[in-house]
Amino acid sequence: MQRLGTKKLLLVPLSATIIMFYYETKVLDQVFIKINTYEKLSSSSLINPSEFKAEVNTNPSPDFKLSNKVTLVKSNPPFFACNAPKTGCTAWKYFWEYVNTGKRWNSSEIEKYPGLIHDYIGRKAPSAQPSHNLDQISEMVVFVRNPYVRFLSSYQDWLGRAGKNEGVPFSVFVDEYLKLKEGHGNTDFFSGTPLDHIESISKFCEVGTQNASVVRVEEEALWINQFLVKYNLTEKMDQYMKHGNLVYSSGLREGSLVKDFTSQIFGFAAWPSEMMKSSHYRDSAGKITKYYTPDIARKVTKIVFDDLVNFGYPLWNGIAENFRFS
Repeated sequence: MQRLGTKKLLLVPLSATIIMFYYETKVLDQVFIKINTYEKLSSSSLINPSEFKAEVNTNPSPDFKLSNKVTLVKSNPPFFACNAPKTGCTAWKYFWEYVNTGKRWNSSEIEKYPGLIHDYIGRKAPSAQPSHNLDQISEMVVFVRNPYVRFLSSYQDWLGRAGKNEGVPFSVFVDEYLKLKEGHGNTDFFSGTPLDHIESISKFCEVGTQNASVVRVEEEALWINQFLVKYNLTEKMDQYMKHGNLVYSSGLREGSLVKDFTSQIFGFAAWPSEMMKSSHYRDSAGKITKYYTPDIARKVTKIVFDDLVNFGYPLWNGIAENFRFS
């Protein structure tokens, strides 16, 4: 599923995406024709377009492809995977290690201590990267998540990492990070949490400097099978799951009809699935309307605007009934 070309920004739809479809068509057989519609913002709107600016990075970091930010997956064909924090990265990184080396942890270990894979990768020397001619591998896949949900997940992660943060309102977290992003904040406020767990996926994955394909985790049910086929990973995934491990399982079944998934098609709900739920799972998607207000949504829009633009997610005004997953 190609969503992003190198150094190319996408316009952001301000209203729900309209999808043309045949009502009785099977979901996985239907080609959706997405027509982005745009609304003129009213004078009373909290969203003022002049407030927002997307930063475009065109200078890749040296040895970015050798860093722990990306994984060289030894599939056929090989590709680079960029799994930024708070995008389901833990489950995928365990699977990448299984693909590359055959090493596998039991699901009970993963669920109890999800950070095992990050510690393991962190102890690897750069030379431990699988041996390929990196210059001949042009494909990179970036896994993305609704920016409003992901930012809330970052907040909940921050609360969970340091007990002293318990009780700090979401609004305070938002204000402190906005100040930091604008150049006059204090990193001490975020002590205990790596800032790359909060900063944009665009920054983490250096979007704009790499030729990347983008896949949305909310739509994983639509692309997972084709993704595994493309990189000849279906058998590997089947073997991994037979051991009791889980990365993702689609809730769509053969013969599923479009009419049964109108909420998902129009973005009101994520597509049905079963995912690995480790000890740090916090169901941020289910709490989005509990924490956001129109004022907080406006501030978070400033913070995550790069991801909104680069990955085509809709702007949100903080009103519950207007929220769209994608």
